[in-house]
Order: sequence, then structure tokens, then C-alpha cells
Amino acid sequence: MQVIMQGFILCDKIKGMDKIQEAAVHFLNMVNTTSYVFHLANRKVREVSLNFMAKDFHHLAGLQYLTDISIPRDKKNTLSWILDKDNPITDGYLAQSIFYKGKPNDEKDVENRIAQLCFLE
Repeated sequence: MQVIMQGFILCDKIKGMDKIQEAAVHFLNMVNTTSYVFHLANRKVREVSLNFMAKDFHHLAGLQYLTDISIPRDKKNTLSWILDKDNPITDGYLAQSIFYKGKPNDEKDVENRIAQLCFLE
């Protein structure tokens, strides 16, 4: 079953989507939410809150490193651009960048960053 929301295609089952689109859907489900992480150390509890805003996806996915391909730099519209139902961005397009695959344990490994975003829930 497909649900159309503001021109995006959101699926109950994310079949046939590229990783960048899957990551965007998972992130979109977290937008405008706050997650709390509690850390106990030396008998003190520390709370960390994580706020998810649409404009953050651009940097979390590492798209700022893909400087050799044309990517809109308007961070507020990154999710719209990726999930556009008529002309969505694909993994194949991102892979055209020489910067897409990073070295092992490299924060600039965009492919790995996108794969990790698919686990957000």
C-alpha cells in the first residue's frame, strides 16, 4: 500500500527503493521528534536529547561531501528532492561522485552513512 503525503511516496514496506530513499523515509518518520538517551557514569545520570529536523538530513547523510555532482544545497528541501515522486534522486546518481565511497572508518564515506540512516526508528 502506498501513501502519498505532500508529493512524497511513503511505503509501509520499503521495497524497491534505493538506499538514499529508504534512509530519507526512515528519517522523515523521525522529523519533529525528540529521542532521549540516558548515560550513567560515576553514579550520575546524564540525559542527552536528540532532535530530528528535516534540514539535518543533508549533513547526516554526508551529502555535503559530494562536491563533484549537482546536489541542491537548500538543506530544508533535501528530503523533498530525494523523495520526489516524478524525479527522485537515486543511489546510482550519488555513486557518480568520486567521493561517494570513502575509505574504511572514514566519516566521509557517504555510502556507509546512508546505509546507517536506514536503521533509524
